[in-house]
Amino acid sequence: MHALLAALMATTLQADTTWVHKSVHVAVHDGPNRHIEWEVVVPASVEDVWRAWTDPAELSTWAGPAAAVDLRVGGDWHIYFDPDAPPGERGGDASAILGFVPGRELRLAAGAPIEFPTVRRDKTEFIVRLDPVGFGHTRIHAIQTGWKAGDEWDRAFEAMAFANAEWLSWLHQRFTEGPIDWQKMMLEMPAPEDGNGS
Repeated sequence: MHALLAALMATTLQADTTWVHKSVHVAVHDGPNRHIEWEVVVPASVEDVWRAWTDPAELSTWAGPAAAVDLRVGGDWHIYFDPDAPPGERGGDASAILGFVPGRELRLAAGAPIEFPTVRRDKTEFIVRLDPVGFGHTRIHAIQTGWKAGDEWDRAFEAMAFANAEWLSWLHQRFTEGPIDWQKMMLEMPAPEDGNGS
């Protein structure tokens, strides 16, 4: 998973940029109220998509190999990219639920990858909104706000624009092709660099 993040981080954003990554539309808004937006439509009901975000068994079919969700304000919303690692090093295990409207909206205090310790500690806000768009499809609109100034924050902002676009494409894949085969995905990922350029 770290190799994927490293590859996505290597791309540099331009201010106020939009693009499409696989099935995910991305809009990056730089400036005083900078934020990132992602939108994807999946062939599933709002109820099924809500479960995919809030039921740990369903979350692990697309978001990461394992998950923990305590669906209450202040509850954990964790994705474990490396479930066997020590706590705090499993990947997306630093997020908490700020609020929710069942079947409609989920608000998270979002942690960041361990490569960004300050952002991981201070958090951003990640809001997911679900809307039915007819014929058994659901639009997922996600927005990430709360970005601060500073080099680490700038690097995390760029990295998460790309990484979350890839991550949300997995949600689309889950509903078009079936649950993610995590063992296969991990075998197909490039090996992380050793720091010596190899």
